[in-house]
Amino acid sequence: METGLQGTLLAGRYEIAELLGTGGMADVHAAVDRKLERTVAVKTLRPAMAARSDVRRRFETEARAAASVSHPNAVAVFDTGEDDGVPYIVMERLPGETLADRIARGPVEQTWLRGVALDVLGALGAAHAAGVVHRDVKPGNVLLAEDGQAKIGDFGIAKSLEALDDHTRADLTGTNQLVGTPAYLAPERIDSGPATPRSDLYSLGVTLYEALSGQKPFTGDNPMAVAFAVKHDDPVPLGDLCPDADPALVATVERAMARDPAARFNDAGEMAASLSGPADSTVVVAAPADATAVFDRPPALLPPAARPRAPFRPSHVLLLAGLVALLVALAAIVTRPGPRATTATGAPPANPLATELRDVATRVAVGDGPKGPEAATRLRAIADKVQNGGDALGDATALLRDAVAWHDDEQLGDTATTAVIAVLSKVPGVDTSVASTAPAPAPRHPPAKGHKHD
Repeated sequence: METGLQGTLLAGRYEIAELLGTGGMADVHAAVDRKLERTVAVKTLRPAMAARSDVRRRFETEARAAASVSHPNAVAVFDTGEDDGVPYIVMERLPGETLADRIARGPVEQTWLRGVALDVLGALGAAHAAGVVHRDVKPGNVLLAEDGQAKIGDFGIAKSLEALDDHTRADLTGTNQLVGTPAYLAPERIDSGPATPRSDLYSLGVTLYEALSGQKPFTGDNPMAVAFAVKHDDPVPLGDLCPDADPALVATVERAMARDPAARFNDAGEMAASLSGPADSTVVVAAPADATAVFDRPPALLPPAARPRAPFRPSHVLLLAGLVALLVALAAIVTRPGPRATTATGAPPANPLATELRDVATRVAVGDGPKGPEAATRLRAIADKVQNGGDALGDATALLRDAVAWHDDEQLGDTATTAVIAVLSKVPGVDTSVASTAPAPAPRHPPAKGHKHD
C-alpha cells in the first residue's frame, strides 16, 4: 500500500520511505533523518484527523508526553511538529519483530516471556511515574530489539482518540478503533472510563495470557462483540489452557486481568515482584481472623518517586567493595573443588550464587533508573554462566565497572548500585578494585537510542 507521502521530504529533513503500518487515525512510514543520517519511523495523522484542530493539539501534547518517558525499554520519540498541515511524530525505528509476530509462531517460552514482561513493566513504571498512561498495551506495540530487549511503543495515540466527539468515536469503533484495541482494553475502559496505570497493567495481563496460551481471552465476530465479551464474560482460566505453566506466572496474569481494578496490582513494580516469585513480593502475614498485616515491598521495588533517597558517595562504594572482597577471600580459603553434583534428572542443582544474582536482577529491573533493565539482563546472563559452570569473571568485572559509572551518571539508583556491587563481588576472582576507581567504561554497544532526543 502506498500513500502520497512516500518520496517526500517532511519538514525539510525526514525522507519518507515505505509504509510500515496503518491504523484508524494515523500512518507509520519508514524514513531517513537526513540531518543525523539515521533511520527513523514517522507517524502522521490521517487527513480527516488532521483537519480537526483539537485532535492536532492532542496529538502534539501526547507526543511530548511520550518524549518525556526516558527509559531504555520505551521506544524513543525524537521529534514532533507539523509540515504543510501534516502533524507528525518521529520515533526510534527498531529492526526485528513484535511480540505479536512472535506469538503468531506459537506459544512462547515462559522464562523468555517473563523477561519481556519485566522490560515492559520497567517502561510502564517510568511512564506512570511521569504521569503518562499508555492506553494501548498489546502484542503489536511490544517491539523485540536485536539485543534481546523488549520495548513498548506507541504511547499517547489512544488518548488522542479521546479528543473526538461521540459521533466520530462511534465511526472509529466500527472500524476496529474502540479508543484502543477492544481485545486488550480493561472492562472499565469499554465504558469510556478513565485510563489509569491499572488499566495498562490489565492490558499487559491480556498480552501475557495470549503469549502463553496462543489465544486471546476474549473474542467475537466484530469489535463490539469483543467489547461485550470483555465486559461480561469470564475467560477460560489460564491454568486450564496451560497446565504446565509456572503457577506464579499464571497467578500474576490472572490478578492483572481482574475485572475489578481494585483487585489488580497497585503499580508496575508490584506486578514485577509478583512475576519474579514470592521472595520479592509484598509479604502478607496472617493476623487475627479479622485482620491482615501487610509489610511494604523493599525500597528497590518502589517507584522512583516513592523510594527514599540516601546519600551515596564513592567512599561508600570503596568500603563496600573492600568488605565484600574480604568475604570472597575467606570463602576461597574454605572452598575446595569437588565432583559436580546433579539432580535425579541429570541437571546440576541450583547454584546459590546464581540464584542470588537472579534475585538481584529482579529487584533492579523496575524503577531503579534507566540502566536498571540492562543491569538486570546482564545479571541474568552472568547467573546462567555461574549456574552452568562457565567463565563469568569478565562479564562480572565489566558490569561492576559499568554499574558504578552508571550511578555517577544518575542512570542507576543508589539501592540498585549497592545490590549489584555486592552480588557481583561474590563472583570468584572478580576484580573488586574497579568498584573503587570506577573509570568510565568504553561503550560495549551503541548508546541506547531512547536516551537521546533531538
